[in-house]
This record gives sequence, C-alpha cells and structure tokens, in this order.
Amino acid sequence: MIAPRPWLAAIRAADPSLGALAARHPRRWVPLDAPFLDAVIARLDVFTPARPLWAHYGLTGDVAIRLTGDPQAFDRLVAADPGRIATADDALALVAARIEATRPPATRARLVRAPADVPWMPRLDAVGAARRAEVDRRIAATPPLVSATAAGFAVDGWLLDDRCLIWTRFHVDAAGAVRAETGERISGLPLTYAV
Repeated sequence: MIAPRPWLAAIRAADPSLGALAARHPRRWVPLDAPFLDAVIARLDVFTPARPLWAHYGLTGDVAIRLTGDPQAFDRLVAADPGRIATADDALALVAARIEATRPPATRARLVRAPADVPWMPRLDAVGAARRAEVDRRIAATPPLVSATAAGFAVDGWLLDDRCLIWTRFHVDAAGAVRAETGERISGLPLTYAV
C-alpha cells in the first residue's frame, strides 16, 4: 500500500528527514493490526538507493506521530484515542502492536506466539540444535496467556528482545496503559541478526 498523500504530508511535518526521502523515493505503507484504536498505526518503508529505511507512525486525522523507538509516544497515542481494551484479544493486540511499533531501528522485538517466531541461525551445531530444541519446547508449552485482572488484563509471554528471550508480564488497563514486569531471561541464543 502506498502512503496516501495527506499522510505523507503529516509524516513530513512530524519527521522531516524521512518524510523528504519518502517524497522522492519509492515507498510502501504497511498497516499494523490495531483494532483497539480509531487511529491508524503503520510502518513506512522508504526504498533509497543506499538502503531501505523505515519507521512506524500513528496517524490520527492529519497528524502523524513517530512511534519508532518511543514507547511513550505510543502510550500518548493510545491515551488520546477512546480506550477500547475490553477483551483479551484487544489486550494481546495492544501489547503486540506496542512492541512492534516502538522498537528501535536495527533491533528485533516481538511477542513470541510460537517457536517459528524465533529466527534461529540456519545451520546449528549439536549444542546449538539442542539449545533450540529446549527453547522451542518451552515456547510451545507457554504461549502468550491473557488473563483478566481487577484493572484490566495481564498478558504473560516471551518477549524476543534482539537476541534474547525475556518472560514478561504486561499489565494492560482498560484505557490501554501498559506496564511491564520482566522475569526469566534466556540469552546467548544462536539467532540471526536483526536488520
């Protein structure tokens, strides 16, 4: 999807350098699933001759808010939108969107839903293959779990943070505010590099 012209103008106002490149080079607009918002969250990919560039934006009306690398900007976007975190699916979608939209460039971050979400190196030695099998078993046994709490929901799951996995509990209230508590960390994994 190509970024519609009004959104491109809003992005140029919010992020002049990437907006100017997007006006001169091929671009792609990739919407992010955010059914809990009236605003649109999307990634803008700009294909320059040197290398592709990207950033996530929240778009509401004719205003763009850069979200990449800025979880507080995401939180402000959600707070300004009518809160609709009424179901476990809403809470899970909010956490997944917040992680994806606010990750810094060249850093991998996502909520792991299945072993296939972990980007293992293609050729592992026996030690790496055994490590992968153990981690894959743990992920398969503990998919993201959403439970109701007095304040809203808790989303428990593995967060892939660059080259490690972190067991995380995300507290989500009805208005969409998110607070994270981290637990076990599995690092030193033979994963591919983020780009």
